[in-house]
Amino acid sequence: MIGKKLQKDIMIYIKKQLMMKKENNDSNKESIPEKIKENLDLITASGGVLLGIFIIYMSLAFEIHQQDIGGTILIASLLYLLLRKRLLKSSESFDFKPTRKFVYINNIVFFLALSLSVWLIYTTLYSRSLFYFILVAVACASIALEILYSNSKKWDGWDLIKILLIGITLYGGIYYEFPGDIVGVDTRLHNPITQQTIEYGHIIPGQPYSSFPIFHILAAQTSILTSMNVYDSIFSSITFLVAFSTIFIFLLGQKLINTKAGLLAALMFVFGDYVIAFSLAIPMSLGFVFFAIILYLFIASDPKPVLRRIAAFFLYIVLILTHTIAAFALLVTAISLLVWKNINKYINNLSVNKFTIFLGTAIIFSVILLSYWMFAFECPTCSSFFDYSMNALYSGLTKYSIYSGNEELATVQEKVSNYVATNYIEYILDHLGYLIFLGIGIIGTYIWIKSKDEFKVPLSYTMILLFAFIYGFSLVGITAIIPTRWFIFTYVPFALVSAYGLFKLINLINKRFAIMFFLITIFLISFFMITSTISNNDSPLYHNEHTSLCAYKQSQLWGISTINKLFNGSYGSISPYIQGHVDPAILSVNYNFSKDKDKMYVIKKDAFIYPRLWTTMLERAGAGATPYILDEEFKKRVELNSNEIYDDGEIWGYVIKYQ
Repeated sequence: MIGKKLQKDIMIYIKKQLMMKKENNDSNKESIPEKIKENLDLITASGGVLLGIFIIYMSLAFEIHQQDIGGTILIASLLYLLLRKRLLKSSESFDFKPTRKFVYINNIVFFLALSLSVWLIYTTLYSRSLFYFILVAVACASIALEILYSNSKKWDGWDLIKILLIGITLYGGIYYEFPGDIVGVDTRLHNPITQQTIEYGHIIPGQPYSSFPIFHILAAQTSILTSMNVYDSIFSSITFLVAFSTIFIFLLGQKLINTKAGLLAALMFVFGDYVIAFSLAIPMSLGFVFFAIILYLFIASDPKPVLRRIAAFFLYIVLILTHTIAAFALLVTAISLLVWKNINKYINNLSVNKFTIFLGTAIIFSVILLSYWMFAFECPTCSSFFDYSMNALYSGLTKYSIYSGNEELATVQEKVSNYVATNYIEYILDHLGYLIFLGIGIIGTYIWIKSKDEFKVPLSYTMILLFAFIYGFSLVGITAIIPTRWFIFTYVPFALVSAYGLFKLINLINKRFAIMFFLITIFLISFFMITSTISNNDSPLYHNEHTSLCAYKQSQLWGISTINKLFNGSYGSISPYIQGHVDPAILSVNYNFSKDKDKMYVIKKDAFIYPRLWTTMLERAGAGATPYILDEEFKKRVELNSNEIYDDGEIWGYVIKYQ
């Protein structure tokens, strides 16, 4: 009996051991996907380390001059891996209770800095001094400090007004810096189109943007209703709206994080380099305003999601009629959010679905966009804008990308950088604001990915995708999507993660030093953002010889007008009225001026100091333009084949006399 009992106990023990082993095996099988779910941030950060090393290697091996980007990604990823546990536990806000006297002094500093900066713009034409940029950066730091101690809705509204004032000052300062003229290239095209729209009372068929007329209709309506001239009405109806759109960045931050992070994100967005660059009144800038509103509608909590979807569809139709890149950027964003929403929902077993974007949304957006692009007429050589876009993309792949075998056409300039730096220290200073912004944002992105949040995770991966569009297309030499114009759209979610990451970082430091670190960081980002060659063409602090100023002094405009009255011929190849574009052949020492006989050349004297004209491959969409500085040899060739008819100290006028 004892033997049978012992045998039975042994069998029971063996069965238990087998069952435990089976359970352990099952748990081990389940642990692998579970570990992946729990460590997505670690996997992404590790990928960031590898990406940073790869970019540095590519930069050194193939001279694409992006070591700074690779280094920033590498350092930020390593920093996150080292501080991960502390970052995840740290607060996403910061409490600071100053004395009433301190609050008064901070407000005095802000308004004094802002007032002096406006006074400098008002009293100094055609340039902005270094002191101006310092004052704006001080004003930004003052707002950032106030965000730390703002704990009521009254303070929040006050901070938001200050942020809007910074935006209007920055954008308006550039817009009105050259009285009587508009800074920029595209802006010079839209002014007369708006004027003609007012005169004719309708959009003129066959004109540029006749298929995308919202910008000119809005500017024309503003001019008619307010009796403002076209110049002022364009600023009031477009550039002001770009500044106003920061409210939606604040609302997104408030919804996804908290009020303080929303305010800081709005501030970091408003002084962004590419935001300033595209604050100039062009259709894409107006398109961005609709982009920001629609993105907010996707995320905003509302008891009536149907109304939000209807509003989003209506605004998207308006967006399609406004600008192509903005509409396409939103479509890419919507599809990416949809995909990552479903992946995140599956991985983290989320049952609640508050995201107002569904498969039907993406399909309808795609159908509307493609249908209109197949209808819209863009150029005489194409049947539609869709045809034009496909041809440009095909040409980019087969003729101009690194895969075409024609590597010399995929230059460093066209890949990513606006110029190849001859002084790397100066190059780093030019990009320092963006690099700090990028590094902090990368850390914030990794934390968002770890959160498993219904909104944060899809937004994080969508933002990574948008950056991949910007740098990926550029690196292989494909410029058809005009990658640099995508920055302003990418900056919306990136400002959110940067603000979030900065709050997380300062909570790792002693409170006394945290405030100082916070202020210095905001001051440095804002100062180097607003002084970079991307946002500051008129008064460059770095690489003057690589900065193209697309604006004319009043004396230069008078000179051009005078020459036009004196000489009733056709303008030659170098003329401000055609934005300085020239045939590359004209710069050759073997150029024959015979075909230009009796034509006039109008040349700005500072074109021999700064890049003031460009050669462009018109058949290559999005290729941008190559800037040139004229030399004395070119001047001698022109003078040898022409008669000088005008010289006012600013410009020369020549009539070609080729025999």
